[in-house]
Amino acid sequence: MLPAGEELREDGVLVTGTGAVEVRPDVVLVELGAQAESPDVQVAVRDAGEGLGRARSVLLEAGVAAVDLRTTTTATWVEHGPDGTGPARFVARLGVRARLRGAVLGDLDDAGSLVEQALAAAGPVARLDSTRFAIDDPA
Repeated sequence: MLPAGEELREDGVLVTGTGAVEVRPDVVLVELGAQAESPDVQVAVRDAGEGLGRARSVLLEAGVAAVDLRTTTTATWVEHGPDGTGPARFVARLGVRARLRGAVLGDLDDAGSLVEQALAAAGPVARLDSTRFAIDDPA
């Protein structure tokens, strides 16, 4: 009698099982944003767009491929003063996800420096939403 999970076959023994492998990440996924406020919605959108555009330019100049940049957020809303009173201001929020590959960075440890440069270029509207490590080809 064969142990559980094994069966006798004419051409040998078939064994099923599971395994695990440890892999070093080769991609950093970064969510960057720009958020601007103004009494005029068009000004808020323009300011956020310009800031995010400068951040994107830094990433592209560093060698990040355009296909590795994806829009994540496009939103506007109105905020009022305390208790819904006071002057309204418009808030515009734009975001982008950047896939920073090891080939661009040379070393994933350099991702922080590139992100800092992008945020500095965006200026006071810059936002860092998240960073995480990933595997480019999990297969």
